[in-house]
Amino acid sequence: LDRKSSTKLDRAELAPGDFFVLPGGPGHAILILDVAVKESGEKVALLGQGFMPAQDFHVLRAPDRSVWFSLDGDSVDTPFWPEPFPWSSLRRMK
Repeated sequence: LDRKSSTKLDRAELAPGDFFVLPGGPGHAILILDVAVKESGEKVALLGQGFMPAQDFHVLRAPDRSVWFSLDGDSVDTPFWPEPFPWSSLRRMK
């Protein structure tokens, strides 16, 4: 996923197909597979990722062992990448 072929978006616009991307060596991206709202009002997302070479894509598990990650914080933290994904890293393909 290339930051140049995507646009930033506001977290209120988040939809399946959008992604978080962190540049670097190596950088990393997580894809938003689905978005839901719990009965409590908490917004959550189903997330997926793959590694290079692009041969293995999988759904992530949250720390509580569910597949839903909270979208209510200042960033989205996954147990599989050392730093959280800030909302400023949210992108959509052009």
